[in-house]
Amino acid sequence: MFALMPKLIISDHHGNEVGMIQRKFTFFKKKYLYIRSNGDTYEITGNITDRKFDVLRSGVPVIQVRTLSSFLSLRPHTFALEFLEPNIDKWEGIAVVQGVRMMVKDENSSTSAAPAQ
Repeated sequence: MFALMPKLIISDHHGNEVGMIQRKFTFFKKKYLYIRSNGDTYEITGNITDRKFDVLRSGVPVIQVRTLSSFLSLRPHTFALEFLEPNIDKWEGIAVVQGVRMMVKDENSSTSAAPAQ
């Protein structure tokens, strides 16, 4: 099977698919969507690599991700999630945030490891 845009399936603790993170086709800046199995779509915007991004539904932030670490921090990769909508499943939100970070990291490492032409 050939896929044009990277995808990552999010499953619950029973192995049931609850949604999918998908890279959106754009020419300049990489954009990501989280599409729940019920059809709800969320846009993931901001600087994912620096852990400063938002998960939006209809343009409204529902999850904010912010870095807590500083240059001199003893914990250099610490970040916080703020759930702005109370009915969002916390475990699903954490899986989406970690999943999109993993996708970006994998895409960045695969492009930097590609041979020069």
